[in-house]
Amino acid sequence: MAEVAADSATVTDKVDGCVSSKVEKVEDSDKPTAETNGHGKETTPKNGKAEKQTEDNGDEDSPEAEPELYFPPKVSLPLVDVKTMEDNEDVVVELRSRIYRFDDSEDEPEFKERGTGVVKILRHKETNMYRILLRRDKTHKICANHYITSTMELNKHNNSDKVFVYSTLADLYDLETNPETFAIRFSNPENAAIFKKGFDEAVQVMKKKEKEIDELNKALEEGMNLEPKKEDQASSEASAAEPVSKDK
Repeated sequence: MAEVAADSATVTDKVDGCVSSKVEKVEDSDKPTAETNGHGKETTPKNGKAEKQTEDNGDEDSPEAEPELYFPPKVSLPLVDVKTMEDNEDVVVELRSRIYRFDDSEDEPEFKERGTGVVKILRHKETNMYRILLRRDKTHKICANHYITSTMELNKHNNSDKVFVYSTLADLYDLETNPETFAIRFSNPENAAIFKKGFDEAVQVMKKKEKEIDELNKALEEGMNLEPKKEDQASSEASAAEPVSKDK
């Protein structure tokens, strides 16, 4: 005769008048089973409360459960059309570079970096004047803004093919105009050669333009000096043409 308990089964066998009993564990299929890892510790059950909790957490983390919040701005900034003052100019050269300013106010004069950005050589459509303009990256703050004149020269710095040095009599920076000496550096010799070519062409154009202006001014001065002579000659001719009255 065999007797079976709820959690375990006690089996009684009667063999040759001897009673032997053994206990066998009965697995309950209704209870969740646990898996073990390589260290002998139980991992998360395949079913049961832990799985239910994971599902609940998954619902909370889903995008559908997150509320959409909108906070209107307190101050609305309208779009402003910023004028660069480059509308009447053509771009002759446009290259990325870094510019340095020579500072001689300290005990040891040296070149100090003013900014990195795109340098442009611009030509005005009406006046045919050239100028150099460099704006700093991101902020677009002006680092260099000056005209190219006939007396300017572009020289190599320390015999480098990527760095040039030149001076200008009037550079506009922070609403102030001051004479400056700049060193401009390019990433490779090819870009430096392109800038030098555009710079030298602008200098030659300005030399030709200034020569024409000098000739015009000289002609005007000569014309102003000739006008009084013509008036004197005309007055003398008029006086000679008048009849001479005879005394009776």
